[in-house]
Amino acid sequence: MGKRSKTKVTFAEPESQEQPQEAVEEAFEAAFSDFELDERLLKAIGELGWQRPTQVQESMIPMALEGKNILARARTGSGKTAAFLLPTLQKVIQLSSNTSEKGPFAIFVTPTKELTTQVFAQLKALVAFFLASRESRRHGRSHADRPSGHDRFHPNRLLQAADSHKNLLTNVRHVVLDEADLLFSLGYEEEMKNIKNRLPSRYQTILTSATLSEDMTDLKKIFCVGPVVSLKLKEGQLPGSDQLAQYHIYCNDDDQRFAILVSMIKLKLLVGKTIIFVKDVERCYQLSLFLQAFKIGTCILNAELPANCRCRIVHEFNEGRYNFVIASDMGDMGDEEEDAEGEPKPKKSKKKKVAMDKEAGVSRGIDFHHVSNVVNFDFPTSLEAYIHRVGRTARGWNKGTALSFAAPDERELLDEVSEEINSQMGCKVIMPYEVRMADLDAFFLRTREVIGQITRVAIREARLAEIRAEALRSNRLRAYFAANPREKAALENDKRTHRLRTADSVAGVSEYMVPVTLRGIDYSQDTTKRSKAEIRKLRKQRKKKQTQKRPNAKNSKDPLKTFDF
Repeated sequence: MGKRSKTKVTFAEPESQEQPQEAVEEAFEAAFSDFELDERLLKAIGELGWQRPTQVQESMIPMALEGKNILARARTGSGKTAAFLLPTLQKVIQLSSNTSEKGPFAIFVTPTKELTTQVFAQLKALVAFFLASRESRRHGRSHADRPSGHDRFHPNRLLQAADSHKNLLTNVRHVVLDEADLLFSLGYEEEMKNIKNRLPSRYQTILTSATLSEDMTDLKKIFCVGPVVSLKLKEGQLPGSDQLAQYHIYCNDDDQRFAILVSMIKLKLLVGKTIIFVKDVERCYQLSLFLQAFKIGTCILNAELPANCRCRIVHEFNEGRYNFVIASDMGDMGDEEEDAEGEPKPKKSKKKKVAMDKEAGVSRGIDFHHVSNVVNFDFPTSLEAYIHRVGRTARGWNKGTALSFAAPDERELLDEVSEEINSQMGCKVIMPYEVRMADLDAFFLRTREVIGQITRVAIREARLAEIRAEALRSNRLRAYFAANPREKAALENDKRTHRLRTADSVAGVSEYMVPVTLRGIDYSQDTTKRSKAEIRKLRKQRKKKQTQKRPNAKNSKDPLKTFDF
């Protein structure tokens, strides 16, 4: 096995606000009070624990307060959300106090539902100390204001509202497009043009992204009125090697890939909250079933899940209920194979493709809290996807580790990404992680045993079980189940017919399985803590088994039947 210190990272106490890697070279340390923000905004900033502005905030806020149109590129996790929220709120406060016009005065457009929820949550926190907080929230209102209404994020909803209220967008003075380059990628070109047609003749535009592309140029032509200031910070698209450790592992096949991952988790070489990215939805459930067989608790994020389910999982992961999230990012599921002439090949699948939510996003913009590791279980299909995936860790001052697996058919992609990343950073940063498969023979044998049982039927059963659980949690179906208790009972009692038949000993780590260089540590403890609900469920199951073993316990004590006195 490779060196232990490469993947086990000791993390400092996380900061309350994300900070970039490089500090601005100034003779003094900047503060939020230097921007002459409203006292109530400064009080909210203090409550959030933000100590000083980040590099992108220090650069963008003054320009935004001057009313300039801004096209900003800053790496993920550098504080872009606050960089456009603070000046926009300050301008709205000044405008609302000096005019009798009615809002909204600002609109914020994001490409995914999860990012919309995140932006709105930070917006609410910043206006918490305003007496007219209801009106302030209205200026930046998002459909995420209704926790149970996560299906109402589509840009058409804004257009429908504008049609219902003819003057809704008449007084808009500020337009912010976050992760703007993804808007056209998701097919919202016509919606963006229709929104532009309903806006007034003059307004301020702010476009932000961690990666700039041609789509940004198209959006700039559509939305920006007047000259545009391009803000590109000197920092790279990813943190330096002193903050983000990047490794790759070559594996010959899937069996090796699964064996290496489970051995690293069981041997505590992969420590802390981890996001594992895979190539598609079916792979999510395959890996989840595999890790569950080894008693490793996980949750799943993909574009087939309802929006409220995805937002709930992100919230629970941030609260620490899960240590491992298996994510299939939306951008990796729309790739088409090309033939020799570059034309997309027709897909030969006879099955009808399950509808996926194109507004779902995992690697773009979502602020997963205190992520220690990102694992590219299946290597991403592009440099942009790699940057956004890896950007989920090492955010702010926090350190992180990125580990990428590469099978023979993925090595060309790895070489291309490594060459580009290394050239950006000016040195070699994606280092090889040495793994001796001879040390993992026991894990390899157990891996093959478990993978052999994860059939398509098992994956289908796992997906159906998740649908049933989500239906039982749904607020919308609560009234229906109250009126139809038999339907609810049927769902609750509908158990999975196909389960993995693996012995409990599979999840254990015996001493002979541990490489010589890693011995001396107790690996018997489970890597995840069971929740109180899981403990209660296990107790009920044990009690039920005990009563089933003694079905005639009461009758055996009846003296009329046993004749014992």
